[in-house]
Amino acid sequence: MSFEPRDPDWEARTRDSHRAQPMMRTLGMTLLRVAPGEVDVEMPWDQRFCESGGGLHGGTVATGMDTVCASAAVSLQAATDSVLTAELKTNFLRHAVGERFRFEGRVIKPGRALVFTEGKAWAITGNEEKLVATMSATMAVIADRH
Repeated sequence: MSFEPRDPDWEARTRDSHRAQPMMRTLGMTLLRVAPGEVDVEMPWDQRFCESGGGLHGGTVATGMDTVCASAAVSLQAATDSVLTAELKTNFLRHAVGERFRFEGRVIKPGRALVFTEGKAWAITGNEEKLVATMSATMAVIADRH
């Protein structure tokens, strides 16, 4: 799908929004790709964010997907608007074990009050990628927040 951003400076604002989140720095999440309605980030494996079995903790996986879904929604908003997660559903498909992880967020349908998004989490070891979780998230548009 191809979407038209409402802010001519959408890319810088989307990147700044990601950088402004202390949680992203804590988790070591870095931006890989930003496009209108699409954001990808990557995170290295880190034992601090794992569950007792050594896989990435489900809360960490959900945080990654929530973040990219929200950032994808932000990329389409007016300069004075922001978004907050209103609802999300996460499906964990397999144990999240890998050397690094990629999170992909995509806008499915933008709207004035709600933005519908989907997220995916991938575990990557060498050249092998495994889908470990999916998310469906609804973002509420907060008008004139700045």
